[in-house]
Amino acid sequence: MLNLDIGEFLNNIKQFVTRDLLEWLQDTCIKVYLQIFDQANQATERAATQVSITPEAMFPNVYGMIIEVIETCFIPIGGIILACVLCYECVSMLAENNRMREFGPQDIYILIFKMIIGNLLLTHSFEIINGAFKIGQWVVQKLANESITSTLGDGLDASAYFEQSTDIAEMIGFLIVGGIIRMVLVIFSALVKIAVWIRFVELYMFMVSSPIPFATFLNKEWGQIGYNYVRKILSLAFQPVYMILCFSIFSATLVFQSDSGFAGTMTKSLAAMILLILALFKTRTISDSIFNAH
Repeated sequence: MLNLDIGEFLNNIKQFVTRDLLEWLQDTCIKVYLQIFDQANQATERAATQVSITPEAMFPNVYGMIIEVIETCFIPIGGIILACVLCYECVSMLAENNRMREFGPQDIYILIFKMIIGNLLLTHSFEIINGAFKIGQWVVQKLANESITSTLGDGLDASAYFEQSTDIAEMIGFLIVGGIIRMVLVIFSALVKIAVWIRFVELYMFMVSSPIPFATFLNKEWGQIGYNYVRKILSLAFQPVYMILCFSIFSATLVFQSDSGFAGTMTKSLAAMILLILALFKTRTISDSIFNAH
């Protein structure tokens, strides 16, 4: 009789501890995954916002410094290069016209016209580059407004799933997975910020050098420098478009997988997030390939 009472007592204690542990795990899992849903949505929205920032809004002080450096350093250098290109054009024109024997007034007009066009390109190179980035920014805003949606929803599926779950081992496993997902989200936010910053640093370097390649357009041989520069600028201007497309594909993939169950959705979401990080770093190569920039 005594052994039976002790066994029943221990069984009651076990049931009590199991019930309390189960309730604690349910509440903890719901809180953790609700935070994960919020963190994932905020991370995606923040990353999409960072991608959409204009060069002048990202680092205003750096942008102002670039304008000053262009006016004081690179425009004079571009002027020297433009003078060399015009001299080369003049010598080439003289050689083509049989040492001035066939040199006519129309050739002088052509030289004057090239000098005027070259001067306009040189002095307005920064405005032209800004125009290219504004075109890319317009496309980014259109795409972002139409395609970016919530990443993982609002977490209602997580609440319903854990309220019905009675498997302690499964919920402990979900807590471990939740910790891994939160770590991945932190890494995701950091890597997106690094990718955006790398792009802007490269972008500022190209912007500050704009007078030099624009000074080479007037000559067929030297003009390849300017043509490749314009292709690279277009590549940088449209790189955010492909970044936004990555976010759109990521969101659409998760919506498509929403019927695979909570565990399957979280597993696929984690894999999709890792693929998104890799895809974001590939957008530069994709954009360069499309515009044939090197």
